[in-house]
Amino acid sequence: MPKVPTTTSNRRPKRLFTRLLVLVGLVVASVAVLPAEAQAYEKVGHLKNRQHGGCLVVNDADEVYTKPCDGGSRYQIWHIRGPVGHAQADGSEQVTILNDKTGRCLVMWVNDADRNKMVLRTDKCAVSTDSVMSMGILDGVGANWQNVALRNSGRWALGHNLCLDSAAVWQAYTIDCNYGSYQRWQLY
Repeated sequence: MPKVPTTTSNRRPKRLFTRLLVLVGLVVASVAVLPAEAQAYEKVGHLKNRQHGGCLVVNDADEVYTKPCDGGSRYQIWHIRGPVGHAQADGSEQVTILNDKTGRCLVMWVNDADRNKMVLRTDKCAVSTDSVMSMGILDGVGANWQNVALRNSGRWALGHNLCLDSAAVWQAYTIDCNYGSYQRWQLY
């Protein structure tokens, strides 16, 4: 039988097809190794101090403190919404913490006039992923919501690394973070 001469035009579609197949394979492989995008979530419950067992509460004057846990009080129920913004280098999640009864967010900052005065209260949720306007965004520091510290280290902290602290029932305040047992909270 006579040999059919191979022409360049017969090989070109095969090479093009092979290259296209390799390219598709590379795209599929690269998508498979990309990290999964963080899923938005909302958790609802009481924030209980792990040291003394008091629950975080707010009143109608936006004052935040702890008191014995009361399952029926909407002033003690908090909505944790996250993640907000970008992941932090230390593994913490940025969240907003909104009170069920007042509809206002937990905020903490340093007073501009007196930099030794640190403020803890609820306020209008002024949430933005821009770090300049992140007053309503807090960092949840911990592996899960069973043992977490709540921190505001953004612009409103004015150089401080503020954490929610409570040395006893009826108290809640912000101080520089030490991540000790009085700064640890459990969502239940």
